[in-house]
Amino acid sequence: MSYYLNIPGEYPHKGYSLTYLRNKYPALKSMFANGQITPDQNSLQEAKKYGYKSDVTKEQMNTQAVRSENTAQVDKNVEEMMGNYPEFQSLIDSSGYLQSPYQLQSPESLLGTYQEMLNPVNENIQYIGDMAKSTELSPYAQAQMELARANETNQRGLLDQNSVRDTSQAFSELAQTGGLDSGARERVARSMGLSRLLGGQSIANQGNINRLGIASNDASQKFNLLGQLPSLQMSTINPYLSQASKEQGYGVETNKYNIDQAIAERQKKRDYELQMADSKNKAIAAQWTAAGMDRGSIYN
Repeated sequence: MSYYLNIPGEYPHKGYSLTYLRNKYPALKSMFANGQITPDQNSLQEAKKYGYKSDVTKEQMNTQAVRSENTAQVDKNVEEMMGNYPEFQSLIDSSGYLQSPYQLQSPESLLGTYQEMLNPVNENIQYIGDMAKSTELSPYAQAQMELARANETNQRGLLDQNSVRDTSQAFSELAQTGGLDSGARERVARSMGLSRLLGGQSIANQGNINRLGIASNDASQKFNLLGQLPSLQMSTINPYLSQASKEQGYGVETNKYNIDQAIAERQKKRDYELQMADSKNKAIAAQWTAAGMDRGSIYN
């Protein structure tokens, strides 16, 4: 069962339920009595309970039939007109985000390239760290030790050569003076042997001093390296962290851009829908005007 409203601001050919009318219009009985509400043939008996006057039914029904026919034609014309409007081509996918081809992409990460470049540097720093922490002599100190031992051996060789030369010269001088007896030989040999012993001790003492100096200097160098190790490590970490921070910023900005564009795209769609609704409303009003009827607003 349906009822039709004969008042401005309502769609005249639309059938309303009694429940809708009761909820919207408190003065329902007076509207029935004044002919502002027209029932269809199936609703006559029910309408009479609300004061509807059946003696005006035929006239009102004829009026309603004309209005319904005109309104149906108006709807048809408007639908044809609206069908010529292009559909809104949204750039939003089913998930509510921009379609993939229209999304801004972050630059390709350079962290892998940075890591490849830093690997040999880190290996060198690791080597320096291991050497600085080692209790053994560094390769450079070991080479110095070898050189010190070679010099000590050379000095001992020179000492032996000089001792032999000095002994031979002493014996020659004694022979020339006629004093080369067994006692003189023993005294010369004892003197030269003592001189050689003292020279050897001096060479050994100096060698010990040199080796201690090399070891002490090596330990000092290692200690300095240990102090420099943190700064060396940070010199490789900082560029990597800086690049990682940049890329994180790229990601944040990219996401913000994509979200902002998606929101703007949804707003465009809403604006388009409102524009289309307004165009449809104006088209209906124009059609009603052309039909010579006051149809009121399309919205109830």
